[in-house]
Amino acid sequence: MASQPVYKQSSDSRNIYAGIPGRYGNSSAQLFYPEGITLDTYGNLYIADCQNHRIQMFCPNAIFGITIAGTGQPGNSSHELSYPGDVAFDSELNLYVTDTFNSRIQKFERVK
Repeated sequence: MASQPVYKQSSDSRNIYAGIPGRYGNSSAQLFYPEGITLDTYGNLYIADCQNHRIQMFCPNAIFGITIAGTGQPGNSSHELSYPGDVAFDSELNLYVTDTFNSRIQKFERVK
C-alpha cells in the first residue's frame, strides 16, 4: 500500500476514503505506507501512516486528514512514533498504537 489510498468498498462501488492514488507523501491528504486502520464510534477513520511516523484521522467525507499522534519524524519521546503499525480503541475511546521501532504500545487518551 505504499502509494495507495484507502478505499471504502460497498456492494456496488469502491470510493477513495483517504489518500491520493499513485502518490505517496506527507501532506495532510497523502499517506506513505499506511498500515493499521480503525474507526471510532463517530465514523472517523484512523490510519497508522507508517513511513510518516504519524496517526492520521479522516472525518467522514473529508479530503484532508488531521495528524493526531506523531510528528512526521521518527522519535522515541511520549509524543513521537517510529513506524507505527496498528491502531485500536478501547471502550473509553483511548487510542492505542503499536509503535514498532520503539518496541512499545502507546496510549493516547481521549480528549474530552
